[in-house]
Amino acid sequence: MSSTSDKELEKERKKPKLPRTTVSLDKFDDSIIEKLVGYEGQNKSEVIRSIVKKWIGKNADTIQSVYGIIFGDVRREINLIDDKEELEEKIDKLPQFFKRINKIEIDRLAGQLDINSSVLINLILEKGDKLEEKGLNLLIDGVYILKS
Repeated sequence: MSSTSDKELEKERKKPKLPRTTVSLDKFDDSIIEKLVGYEGQNKSEVIRSIVKKWIGKNADTIQSVYGIIFGDVRREINLIDDKEELEEKIDKLPQFFKRINKIEIDRLAGQLDINSSVLINLILEKGDKLEEKGLNLLIDGVYILKS
């Protein structure tokens, strides 16, 4: 890797693939962010990421109590999205749960699968055709999941 482009390609390959968010700042905020470069990060993006991480850390209780965002649920959702194999395992487990039952509460089944209730609902909605191929037709009825 003697050429500059090879080094840049290697550097790019090693970078974590993080979601990108674009923000617009007024001149004052942008100037403050610019002045924080070197203290909070090596560029404006790192500075903003650092500020957001600190703000979330300091306001965790408020975020959970006021907005109802449960950090553990968010982590599980991220892990489930990132791990497609785990998602397939959850789908494979569903027919087993419905061998002997026709109806179960969403929260209870989510607990059995160790996923968030909203993730379970999305799983059923998005993978319904795949479940039907496995002989399992599920319906969501209020707080219950029904086998039809």
